[in-house]
Amino acid sequence: MLLAAGNRLSTAQLDRLDRVLAEDDPTDEIGAAWAVKELLRQLLAERDPDRIRHKLWRFYDAAARVQMPETTRLAATIETWWPHILVLLQHGVTNARTEGFNRIIKQTKRVACGFRNLDNFQRRILTHIAITRPRPAAARTRPRPAHIRRASYVGHGRGARSPADVTMRCRRQVDGPGGRRPGSAR
Repeated sequence: MLLAAGNRLSTAQLDRLDRVLAEDDPTDEIGAAWAVKELLRQLLAERDPDRIRHKLWRFYDAAARVQMPETTRLAATIETWWPHILVLLQHGVTNARTEGFNRIIKQTKRVACGFRNLDNFQRRILTHIAITRPRPAAARTRPRPAHIRRASYVGHGRGARSPADVTMRCRRQVDGPGGRRPGSAR
C-alpha cells in the first residue's frame, strides 16, 4: 500500500495503512516519507503554473520538516532537475525518445563486440530501432501492403511469427544473402 497512489486507496485501505503505521512505525519515519512521496506525486500531476508553484513549495517544506536524509536527497534531486520537470509539466515535452534511442545504440554496440564496418553498425542500429519501435498507426500515410502486414509478428493464431523469426529476418537483411556480411571474404 505504500507504493500505491494515495488517492487510489479505498477508505478501508487508508484505515489499515494508518493502523499499520501506528503499530509498526513508532518514529513515524515511514509515514512521513510516504506523505512526502504523495506530495511529490500531486506536484507531478499538476498542470496549472500557480498551483505548481504552491505544490512545489509544499513539497520542499514537507521534505525539510521531516529532517530525513532520504527526503532531503529527494528534494535536492528535484531541485537539480526542476527546469526540465517544469518543461514537462507545462508543455508535456520530454527527451525520453532520444534517451531510448541512445540506450538502443549503446546496447547494440555492447552486443556487437566491435564493428569494423561503420555501415554495418549503422544498419544494425536502424534495423533494431525499426523492429523495437514500430511507427504508430496515426503516423502512417497509407495502409501497409498485404505482404508487410502478413510478415509482422502476431502473438497468436495461424501464421504467427515468433520474435526469433523476426530476428533471423533482420539478420538476413543486415548480413546479406547466405548469412555473409556484405564485403566479407569467405
